[in-house]
Amino acid sequence: MEAKNQTLTKRLREARRARATDDAAPDAVNGNQDQDMAQASDDDDHHGSDIAKNNEVANQVVSLSLNAGGQRQYLGSASGAILANLLGLQGQAGQAGVDSDAEPLFRRFTTTRGQINGVLEPVQDIPHEQLARSLLAAYLSHDHLCYPYLHPGKLINTVAAMYSEEHYYETHNAEAFTMDMIFAIATAQVHKFSWQVLPDAETHYERAMSKLGRVLETGGLVSLQSIMLLCQYRMLSVSYSTSASLWHLLGMAARLGLELGLHREAVYTIPEGISASAREELREEVEIKRRCFWSLFGMDRVVSNTLGRPMAINLDDIDTEYPLVEEDRGAISTASPSVEDILDNPEWPANTAVFVHITWHRVITGKILSSLHNPPKSRMPDAQTCANIREQLKQELDQWKSGVASLQLVDPNTGKVKDKSTFKSPEWYRLLYSNCILMLHRPTNSPHDHPLTTAALEQVYHCAQESIQSYCFLYKERRINYTWITLHAVFIVGLSYIYALRTHFQNKRRQFRALAEGQPATTEGQLSVDPTITQIVADTRACSTVLVALSERWNTARECHEVFGRLSDAVLADSSDFYISSTSNQRANSQNAPTDSSFKPNEPLLFDDFSTEQLSAPQIPTEVDNTYQDCYEELQELFGSYYGDNALLRPPFDWNFEL
Repeated sequence: MEAKNQTLTKRLREARRARATDDAAPDAVNGNQDQDMAQASDDDDHHGSDIAKNNEVANQVVSLSLNAGGQRQYLGSASGAILANLLGLQGQAGQAGVDSDAEPLFRRFTTTRGQINGVLEPVQDIPHEQLARSLLAAYLSHDHLCYPYLHPGKLINTVAAMYSEEHYYETHNAEAFTMDMIFAIATAQVHKFSWQVLPDAETHYERAMSKLGRVLETGGLVSLQSIMLLCQYRMLSVSYSTSASLWHLLGMAARLGLELGLHREAVYTIPEGISASAREELREEVEIKRRCFWSLFGMDRVVSNTLGRPMAINLDDIDTEYPLVEEDRGAISTASPSVEDILDNPEWPANTAVFVHITWHRVITGKILSSLHNPPKSRMPDAQTCANIREQLKQELDQWKSGVASLQLVDPNTGKVKDKSTFKSPEWYRLLYSNCILMLHRPTNSPHDHPLTTAALEQVYHCAQESIQSYCFLYKERRINYTWITLHAVFIVGLSYIYALRTHFQNKRRQFRALAEGQPATTEGQLSVDPTITQIVADTRACSTVLVALSERWNTARECHEVFGRLSDAVLADSSDFYISSTSNQRANSQNAPTDSSFKPNEPLLFDDFSTEQLSAPQIPTEVDNTYQDCYEELQELFGSYYGDNALLRPPFDWNFEL
């Protein structure tokens, strides 16, 4: 390591000297003033080179240290670890897989307009009033449904004041920051509204960042809401770290929320003996705090679930009640509100029930994480306890699914609908249910994990199939959320579908081989009906379409749909071989000449640390196994050095134990 550091230091020193010499070379026609400017430029380059040197050496040391430790970035089993590196940091800091301590938390990874020498400066003017009103309406009709931690009435009043009061934008930093972030978040979702020729979302973001320091000095709830706006934008942004840095940023917000006591119901108590007007004002403030806490809770669950990391907010520490559904007093109750409908009614929108139901789902996913995926191996429950936990959580999930019928959602059969929000679509709630079932049966780090039973395999197959259909429907209806979280979820669903088919066809081949050898055969671990090739083609094509559409927004994530395409081709080859072999066997059996030559393994086994159940059955590699082995290098590039620590992909957990 010391030799490597010395080599890097020498190279950087030579590069710095060469560049300084070029910059300092005087032109024959330059005067003293030009020489002074050259000297100043040389000093700046010298300082910049020192910083680059320090960052490079530090990054190399960090990279070597973390790689020697066995993993570059922490991820747990719940994430699947499928897109961790794909969606990691860009630039020098991203090469090490972690944020550089020498860089600001909110730093842009490329220098663009509005940023000089790492200092964010205001860029362009605020949008014209009509566009600002439309962006705010778009935010309130979609993003605000899932994370209603800002008072809609105050937002509407702020927009009105920005364009009616002189110097309001310049003198109200917190309000201006909030509106700029809302403009950025809404602009990132323009695909839902068929808008064109809009300013880039980062234009609004950079304008907001120029005020962040002054806003954070305010402290309290305002600072918490500001950090949550940053988190919400980073879930949509394609230019910033959306893994490690977002997780750390959410951790900061969670600590601030806990410091404010938002996890305790006592904070929301309204004192007696105050005037009616003061009581109403305090009631609105209390409700905003309550929504703010549960919005933060939801963000924490979503990001922790995707990354498979520990959650920042422990459910056992919370006694805060959900927002009261009776608080829905707004006049906005139509399915497709216009801009005027939203902005002319500053009361609470009638969507609290939707938010509470989404929050309940986040609570369930948190329970799955804490019970099945996040415990260390030494404290993992045994197989029977895991089965009981899955059954209990399945019952709660069924109750949640039944409650969807009581929500005011948009009927997709009513014709053209203006409301493009995912959170008002019944299909999105069916998607959440199916994904939760897949999460329940996802392999864990438990040494007691067993191969899927027939009942579990049926659930994985059908839920994966339903999820693919739901994602495809939302994409066609322009309702899908174009976020890296959605991309990760679709990829995991696609892998679950491939895994179910691979398990089914492999166990079928085991059954036929046992029958051919005159041994007892079992139908365990098989689907009740053999999937047809036509159905497999339709499902994999639908999943690939959504993956391509989502991954186009991330330059570093485009390889995921190629990997899925190769696995899809492999499972199609397996299904074709199965039907051909099945026909051949039937013909051979009719001639009283059974044969098993078509089932002999083509490659030697690479692993021998299987469970007793796995050893008791003949090991028959499938085309999916072989293709998976061919994708090993690509998967290592996607996952990094923690590939071997992922429960979904490790050999002992029945995904690639035949390789």
